Amino acid sequence: MALAASVQRRKPGLGGALLPTKEDSKVARDSVFEYSQRLSQQVVALEAENVELQDAKRSLEASTRSLAERVSQLELENNSLRDAGLATFQDREASILHAREAVQAKQTEVLLTRNSEEKEKRRAEALATDNKRLSGIADRLQEE
Repeated sequence: MALAASVQRRKPGLGGALLPTKEDSKVARDSVFEYSQRLSQQVVALEAENVELQDAKRSLEASTRSLAERVSQLELENNSLRDAGLATFQDREASILHAREAVQAKQTEVLLTRNSEEKEKRRAEALATDNKRLSGIADRLQEE
């Protein structure tokens, strides 16, 4: 019956719709006020979160700049080490080539010396043989 009394107090508005009562208006205002309070709290919370996110963003940007500088330094160091390594490699290869040439030259000298030694041995043997033959001839001539 309360529903019926409420409906009876309402007057029809334009288009045949019932107009709100004072109670309806008060409930609607209270609901709107509560909703507005919740939205206001959410706005404050979102603004605080936004400030925190902006601070974090600035911090991350500073960190990124610092890391980018470190990367740049490491790239320069890497390039200089690569250049030094290449120079060391080239020096080592040049030293190895020089050592190989020196060894080859010494081996050639050794071969020449051995060859000369063999010739001298053969000559000494030939001279020793001639010496024995001549000694034998000299001995026979002295006996006669």
